[in-house]
Amino acid sequence: MELLWSIFDDSNNPVTGAASAIALKLRRASDGFLLDWSDLAFKPSGWANVSSNMAEVDGAFLPGMYETLVDESLWQDGYYQVVARCQSGSLVRNGIFEGLVKGGKLVDEGLHGLLSDLTDEAFGRWVLDAAAGTLTLYREDGVAVLKKFNLGAASGPCPAYISRTPA
Repeated sequence: MELLWSIFDDSNNPVTGAASAIALKLRRASDGFLLDWSDLAFKPSGWANVSSNMAEVDGAFLPGMYETLVDESLWQDGYYQVVARCQSGSLVRNGIFEGLVKGGKLVDEGLHGLLSDLTDEAFGRWVLDAAAGTLTLYREDGVAVLKKFNLGAASGPCPAYISRTPA
C-alpha cells in the first residue's frame, strides 16, 4: 500500500525538503508490536530499523506531500496504526492513522460495510409482498432482516407475492 502524508507549516505553506526529517512507524494493534523495516517483521523489541523516512513525491508539483510503500499482503487480519513525526528545525508535526487489514489488503471500513450489505441484498433472500406493500431484504443467513422497504399501495400490475431464496 502507498502511505501518503502532507505536511504544512503554521502559515499553511507546504513543507518541502523534509524527507529525512520524517520518522514513520507501523504498529500492529492486537499485540503492540512495531514493524522492523529491515526485515518487515512485527516485533516487540530488537528492531534494526523501527522507523522509516518518507520520500518527497514532487516538491514542484505536489509540494509538502511525502510517500512510502509497504507490502501488507502477509500481515495478519486486524488493525494497524501508522504513526508519523516530522521534526524539521522548529517545525514539529505528528500524524496518526489507523486502518483495518483483511486478507492481506487495507480495507475501507465504511465501504467494506456497505459492500457487505450490498452482497447480502444482491445475493441473499428477499421477499416482495404486494399485499403488504413491502420489500424485505434478508442477511446471508436468510432470517435476519437487513432492510424492509415500505412501497405503499401497488399502482400497476404487480404479482401478489414474489420471493427469492438462493440455492
